[in-house]
Amino acid sequence: LVRAAWGGEREFLGRLANRGEPLARHLLHRALADAGGLEEVLGIAALVDGATGGSMRQQAEQLRPLVERVVESRTELAKPSGMDPRVVIRSLKALAPLWASACSSEEFQRSLSEPFRRALSEIFRQLSAKLTEACGKALDSGVEVPKKTQALLALADEAQHAQDALKEVAADLEVVDFPSSVARSVADKALGAVEAELGKESGLDPAKVLKGVELAAPMWAASTKADDSLEARLQAIFERLRSRMGQSMLDAKESDNQKKQTMLLEFAAKFDTACAPMTAIGSDLKIFLEGKLSGTTKE
Repeated sequence: LVRAAWGGEREFLGRLANRGEPLARHLLHRALADAGGLEEVLGIAALVDGATGGSMRQQAEQLRPLVERVVESRTELAKPSGMDPRVVIRSLKALAPLWASACSSEEFQRSLSEPFRRALSEIFRQLSAKLTEACGKALDSGVEVPKKTQALLALADEAQHAQDALKEVAADLEVVDFPSSVARSVADKALGAVEAELGKESGLDPAKVLKGVELAAPMWAASTKADDSLEARLQAIFERLRSRMGQSMLDAKESDNQKKQTMLLEFAAKFDTACAPMTAIGSDLKIFLEGKLSGTTKE
């Protein structure tokens, strides 16, 4: 056991001679690594206590609830498929009161909290990445996309609340912005679909443009916190759409195609409504097209 854990008796005895905080931290890192780590560490701690008359095993047992919640999160996040973010979030919620209780120990505050901080920061990053990945899959599926993305955003909000509760009791945690990361993923991909549609030389499908904007709109406030380049992309979409739709309206006017004129104005009204949450200026596509039709808009 000693050889497996420490690489040989000499290194183990060297650590044991100056055991204190460095050894305790090393043991905690091992305990937090995987499901078998805690029992292995308890066995080593018992050996240390037997040789020194100390109470390392007792201290490790007191931290068992914290360790188990961290390991539960790590185990779930490590699944190659079928990872359930709700399991991770539930563990994170349970950690805040456990951490507050552990802080009654001066040794925990001074030294032993560091392995937990490192593990939690990594859990936050991994969970954020998993939620973002799930957003991409939801968008690619093309099935109930708004429902799926809203559900993922709700999970992100829940994760944020759990993280915030931990931040209150655990200073210096490296944290992430779950809602902004998820929202940015959705908005980025939704705008990408709009940009691809507008990039077509012919055969533009207004329904796909509208769908992309409608997906991005509810995510906009949170997404632009994570990526300020989205605003410039949206403005470029406005300009490209005005150009394409403006020319279509002129063609419909010249051919006296009133049905097409009506369809263009109806689309523009829906587009302006969908864009309302996305910019303080707003979209004026309908007014622009009405101007093209009446001849008052020259650009």
